[in-house]
Amino acid sequence: MNRPLFSYIFFLFVLFVALFISLALMYGFSLNRTVLFFVLMGCTFELIGISISKLSSGDVKLTGGMVINILAAASLEPSQALIVSSASVLIPRLILSQSKDPVKYIFNVSQIGITTLASSMIFKAMKTGDIMIDVWLVLVISVIYMVINTFFMTVALSLSTRNQFMKTVVRTMPTPFLSAMTVFPLAAVAFVLYNLMGGFAIPLVLAILLALQIGNLFRSEYERSKVENLMILVKSLELRDPYTRGHSERTSDLSRRIAKRMQLPEGLTERIRIAALLHDVGKIGVADYILNKPDKLSLEEFEQIKEHSAKSEELLNT
Repeated sequence: MNRPLFSYIFFLFVLFVALFISLALMYGFSLNRTVLFFVLMGCTFELIGISISKLSSGDVKLTGGMVINILAAASLEPSQALIVSSASVLIPRLILSQSKDPVKYIFNVSQIGITTLASSMIFKAMKTGDIMIDVWLVLVISVIYMVINTFFMTVALSLSTRNQFMKTVVRTMPTPFLSAMTVFPLAAVAFVLYNLMGGFAIPLVLAILLALQIGNLFRSEYERSKVENLMILVKSLELRDPYTRGHSERTSDLSRRIAKRMQLPEGLTERIRIAALLHDVGKIGVADYILNKPDKLSLEEFEQIKEHSAKSEELLNT
């Protein structure tokens, strides 16, 4: 870990501790049953989230902790919301995470705690007491929460990779925002249900989110299986067309390197890599005598060959 990154994490930790102590001295701090219940629910869902992420090789990211943190920010005192969010992110990772780097834990606890605290302070300053009005404020602080959280993460990534900050923003901001867009409405629903049903609303909301994310897991596994089957097709096509053997792999590698050089987002880079790898699967519909013809192709045969990329796209869209 380089010195600028370490200094940044240390600064966040000092700020985190200072803010908590200041709030505790000014307003007091009560670790009551409601706070413990929030911590329990936050930890439970983080544990489930980590487990599902491992099952999906990290392709499916659960953001249930974000819902709990936003609900805590809108329903508890700021110092309590800070403790709930920090404990919910720390305890599950101590149990399940293979990484034992204390600096990573300090960073996660500090940045999540500060993010939740800022969201809570904004909500407390602007709330009206009318649920139907305040629910819109929950959507606002959800966006603020995501902006602050992503900012902290982007700064850390920029310092870690020594890349320019704006370039890192372009590469890292879109993905978390797109994934969080589905969580913002659920945070608002959680706020309304919590005010109507109390603590019974939290397990209900988390069950809904879990069901949605398990659906995403199965969809991710289906997409991966489809790509693997198409890659088998690529290998079989290379046996039919020895002249272009290895062409798809070389095209895929070159496309990935170009995308990396252009500093495109990781998700888009992966899509480009897979598209390049599978761009020839449409040759499955081209006759062998055309693929292996030693002489010059006729105009009609050439037109058939040119259609193989379009047929590849049709196969991928099925």
